[in-house]
Amino acid sequence: RQRGASVEHTLLLLSCYSGFNLERVNGTIDVMETLAGVFNQSVQGAVGVSLASVLSLYVMWRGFIRPYLEAKIPVDGVPTPPRCHWFAGHLHVYRHPFRVAMENFLRYRDKNGRFGMWLGPYLRALVLTKPNDVKLVLHAEHQHRLIPIFKKHLIRVFGRKNIVVIGGRSWKHARSTIMKSFTPSTLVYSKDTMLHVAETMVDSLKNRLEKDSTMIFDVAELMKMITLDVFGLAAFSYQFQSCDNLRMSAVAEAFDFLSSDISRRCKSGPLLPFNFFYCLPTRENNQNAKSLALLRSFVVASIEERREAVRTFGAAKSNDLLTRFV
Repeated sequence: RQRGASVEHTLLLLSCYSGFNLERVNGTIDVMETLAGVFNQSVQGAVGVSLASVLSLYVMWRGFIRPYLEAKIPVDGVPTPPRCHWFAGHLHVYRHPFRVAMENFLRYRDKNGRFGMWLGPYLRALVLTKPNDVKLVLHAEHQHRLIPIFKKHLIRVFGRKNIVVIGGRSWKHARSTIMKSFTPSTLVYSKDTMLHVAETMVDSLKNRLEKDSTMIFDVAELMKMITLDVFGLAAFSYQFQSCDNLRMSAVAEAFDFLSSDISRRCKSGPLLPFNFFYCLPTRENNQNAKSLALLRSFVVASIEERREAVRTFGAAKSNDLLTRFV
């Protein structure tokens, strides 16, 4: 064929070498042409059937199946926000800021403050917005579940045995234990802690402004310092001294970064690779690993120190929450 010989010429040469006569060669050519025609017709028929099947499935999907999946009601008798995705449900709203998405959903709640949602293709959710309804559920139900996408980020920071993550009766038992730890003396200690931190912040601001009256402070950062200092003293009897120095300590910065990072990963694209996989060498993942290591070492050291204090002096030595937990 490369030298330009025809099929008939090639078969004629083969017949000379093999001893076949020319009539048999011509018959072979006729058979081959017949088989080729049948094969072409079969291929064309198969392609036509495949195209017709794909077109039929597409019409069924667009006309019946997808509208049915998007119109499913998660909870009977409760309104459902529109724009339900056929697979992701209402989770696609997390592409937008969480507050904006929830404000849009709240417009569709009923007079009792309830509405239903789809969290994926099969997980139903009933959203409650009135405190009395939430209280009723917490007292009657001991199941505590998290969306798996969010649970991954929480487990990384809090561990698998934290009350934020666990479910079932373990969650109910842990919640009951924590509630019992808020004794009157602990609440009084927390109140005194808040007053002490606030007075420290005021004194630090006065001293700083006496040196330079033109200084400008970020109120949000100051409130964050107060919150972290109150948390450190009330929970661990540990002084972060953020209000003393008007600058957050390393542990306070680690705690602040991790809380902000969890919120960012859960609200802005929880399925994006750079948000979901912590092994990727990004700046946020590196900072997350450093902050987590620092915060864990601080918590472990605080627990061991408090256990030793309780064994030595008893629980009356301190009124912070960690002592009550231990």
